[in-house]
Amino acid sequence: ASIYHRFYNNLEHVEYDEFAIASAAIFLASKVNEDPIRLKDLINVTQVTLDRDEWNNEVANDGWLLRIRDTIIQCEMYIIRVLHFLPHTRLPHFYLLNYLSTLENCLPDEIKSQTPLAKCAMSLLQDFYFSPSIVLHKPEEAAIAILVLTTQIYGLQIPLTTDTDTWYRSFCPETR
Repeated sequence: ASIYHRFYNNLEHVEYDEFAIASAAIFLASKVNEDPIRLKDLINVTQVTLDRDEWNNEVANDGWLLRIRDTIIQCEMYIIRVLHFLPHTRLPHFYLLNYLSTLENCLPDEIKSQTPLAKCAMSLLQDFYFSPSIVLHKPEEAAIAILVLTTQIYGLQIPLTTDTDTWYRSFCPETR
């Protein structure tokens, strides 16, 4: 999602086939994260997701499959150029997992067992990945914001803190 949003963030209101760009972004992200997926598998999943009925009719048409494959590869190359050959990005979930681990070590066992902090925080982060504003914030600040929101949802008081509004600065001092 971050590659997709970074791509559109670098362009001026240009119309592209968003499904081709999304497929190419997923394909590129799998390579960047060193867990490549087969392009044919991506095409199958994408087409079944978009139009199950049409996919059944097109399966035997190798020319159609080659055109889709070439489109995704061309889009992938274009995305790389738009991102200035820097597809890598720091993602908030790495920070969030670290912050959650540290915070959960400070909480009493009864609060940890009653409060699904990690599940809620990861759900909020997953929802945030759908927003184009994910690329406008530093990943560590996005992780802190999600962690603060999660603690506010459950009404948690962080142990050994007196000021409820600034406890998160111990994780990220430059956060406002």
